[in-house]
Amino acid sequence: MEKPLTDPSAFDSDAAHTFIREHVRPVEQAVHAVLFGNGDPSAVVDSLLPYRNDDGGFGHGLEPDKQVPDSQALDVEIAFERMATAGALAPEVLAPACDWLATIADDRGAVPILMPNSNRPPRAAHWNAAAYLPALNPTAAIAGHAHAIDVMHPSLAGHSRPVSPVIGASCVKMFKPS
Repeated sequence: MEKPLTDPSAFDSDAAHTFIREHVRPVEQAVHAVLFGNGDPSAVVDSLLPYRNDDGGFGHGLEPDKQVPDSQALDVEIAFERMATAGALAPEVLAPACDWLATIADDRGAVPILMPNSNRPPRAAHWNAAAYLPALNPTAAIAGHAHAIDVMHPSLAGHSRPVSPVIGASCVKMFKPS
């Protein structure tokens, strides 16, 4: 008799690792290698570079439910999350992303999850009703991931981690409490 999928002993971790190595995008493969093997966190950064735009932001379907090439805060969130998960610090990637976020932030420092240019197909239907207003989502997640990878700014001084001198002041406004 087969074990139900809810039984942890029924999980075939070898099959899961093989599936990831053979079928997922390079960025997820790189994160997987760091978490479950001897992967190098810098490989995660390298795997994110094809999603990076000249403006410093990320796009090109890094969050795959929308495929627009333009930079989106949601894609920056995903990039920061992947770097935080892998323990990768790449100021040369993080600072320009913060610079780009500062260009779309409102006076409170909040950013919209998507920009109006994300309306172009292909995209998942759940993005059809997206509001393009700066909001807690994704701003809080971006700030949390930034905190996890020591992208700290004077506005966050006093937290458990030191202020990183390598990231420019462009994120200060975005992460500044209102």
